[in-house]
Amino acid sequence: MINPFTEINWSPNNSDLKSYGKVMIIGFTVLASIAGILALLEVSDKFTPTLAYILFAFGVLVFIMTRIIPKSVLPIYYVWFAVSASIGIVVSNLLLAIFFYGIFSIFAIGMRIFTKRDPLQLKKVSKDSYWISIDKEKELKRYLKQY
Repeated sequence: MINPFTEINWSPNNSDLKSYGKVMIIGFTVLASIAGILALLEVSDKFTPTLAYILFAFGVLVFIMTRIIPKSVLPIYYVWFAVSASIGIVVSNLLLAIFFYGIFSIFAIGMRIFTKRDPLQLKKVSKDSYWISIDKEKELKRYLKQY
């Protein structure tokens, strides 16, 4: 399994934190816009204009903190990346499980039911030997046609 925690920069310098601030203001502006649109459409009681203001203010606050004192955002940085890496582990394993059990296994079961092939030769047949002999070509011209 791939460990996303090894990909995180656990000792960022000031320029890394400033670019993190840019990403946070852009991301939280987008989230605030979505929350504002959902509040205007009155989709749910959870989406209020106050939520949009809080999201935008948090993004602006982190951006300003990265500009003034970049090292002050390290706790937010660490929590943000630890949570996102944890979510990444869960989502990637969930998608792999869905693919394997939902698609690959159903395909394999269908192949086993609808075709009578035994490509791995798993069915036991009483034979003296299970050795499969292969006729090898002895011609040298075959080396010229490898593909």
